[in-house]
Amino acid sequence: MRRDRDRVEGLTGERVPPIAVTITGGDTVHGGGRHFRVPKRDLVTALQLALQDGRLKIAAEADHADTLVRELADFRVKITAGGADQYGAWREGAHDDLVLALALSVWWAERVMAIAARQRPAPERKP
Repeated sequence: MRRDRDRVEGLTGERVPPIAVTITGGDTVHGGGRHFRVPKRDLVTALQLALQDGRLKIAAEADHADTLVRELADFRVKITAGGADQYGAWREGAHDDLVLALALSVWWAERVMAIAARQRPAPERKP
């Protein structure tokens, strides 16, 4: 965890404050502020729901759109004999870097929006 903190602190001069996320195989998000341990399942679920309900669309003209679509098509969940879930690109030579980068972005955006919604004052009722 200390190494992650050092990496984040090295980026503090950037315009967007960085966060550190360690992707885990657990079932609970840990941490807060700018350092989190997030189950891969949570990241993948956030991305999957955003794509399914149309909140997220991939523009064909976006940089690396073809690669992202190919990675999404190769991305799978496997359930082990012990009942654990594993996520990733299972085809030989396939990657999932863009999928996970996008999943992290969606997860973080949803977290920020949820916090903002809780902090927003309740609308005034008219008599």
